[in-house]
Amino acid sequence: MNAYNLFALSGANFTNETASWLFFPYRSWGTFFIVLATLFAFRVYFCASEETRLYLMGMFIIAAVFIFSARMHERYLFPVLIFALLAALYAGSMQLLVIFTGFSITHYINVAHVLIASTRGITHIPGNDPLLLGTSMANLLLFLYMLRCIAGSWSDQEGRLLPE
Repeated sequence: MNAYNLFALSGANFTNETASWLFFPYRSWGTFFIVLATLFAFRVYFCASEETRLYLMGMFIIAAVFIFSARMHERYLFPVLIFALLAALYAGSMQLLVIFTGFSITHYINVAHVLIASTRGITHIPGNDPLLLGTSMANLLLFLYMLRCIAGSWSDQEGRLLPE
């Protein structure tokens, strides 16, 4: 609904999920991305180290659903913060700590912006709002960095994220 994600970045904040984007409805894109995220989460399970795999899976799949699904509320990013922090602590990874910090900042901006707007009677943030667009882009870049960190960890023989 007011999630600063890919669809908000494309100007589709509060757009009906049956509307088309790049030849397909937003709902279909969301389903496609959820299937891809689920398949990647299975890969995480089998390739990540035993002590962090569940935290990485939780962080990844919830972040993917938040970033790539239509009709998301801003509050659905909260669990990512928990999983990212636990994964960072168990892995001892500065990369995961950066991901946790980044998502903490963007989530705070998203929730605060929506809360402040709602106190003024605004129920949705316009698709051309600069804060919405900038934060949506930051969330997408954080997700891509998270993907790179997780996939890059598979080069380690034991599937651990390497401390930096």
